[in-house]
Amino acid sequence: MKEMKMNLDGELEEVIWKPIKGYEGIYVINQFGDVKSLARTLKSSHGRVRQVREFMKSSTVHAKYKNLSMSLTKDGHTRVVMTARLVAEAFLGLDRTDKRLIVYNKDLNKLDLYYKHLIITDSTNIRASIPKDKLSLLPRATPVQCVTKDGEIFKFDAMTTAANYFGITRYEIKIKLDTNGKDQLGNLWHSYKPSVK
Repeated sequence: MKEMKMNLDGELEEVIWKPIKGYEGIYVINQFGDVKSLARTLKSSHGRVRQVREFMKSSTVHAKYKNLSMSLTKDGHTRVVMTARLVAEAFLGLDRTDKRLIVYNKDLNKLDLYYKHLIITDSTNIRASIPKDKLSLLPRATPVQCVTKDGEIFKFDAMTTAANYFGITRYEIKIKLDTNGKDQLGNLWHSYKPSVK
């Protein structure tokens, strides 16, 4: 018998379960963002064997990002992954290892994980891909200015854009803003207020 569920557009839809990449045989995910831990036999490091029943895992709200996140365990190692990224990987072809790609809900509803409502975009294009009436819901970006070791000055609307341009991490830029130090390329970073036109 087919498993059916009402989607967020009010239509009855067949539930499709797909394995989570890297966790095949352990977890599956459906197009609504529900994650199921599969029944399996586990062997401890002490040689004890135990049976694990199939059960539904619940997402939790990530303290920092306010997104739904999921803890996945394999071979004794646990990782916390944004649930929307898992849905996008299984149903939209996202390469989860590409950290430049951002997954978000088209209405910026972080609790809505339905795959038809998710959008994948490059972090530098996020503002262009969001409807204008939703832009105010985005977190404020930190404009930054970079002075290269050659004395060139670059200004960016956001740390993410600057990090992608120079091939470094946002974290490195943030640390350099806080300490007034130079990054690995010898660039000096400052925050600045763009002029209002």
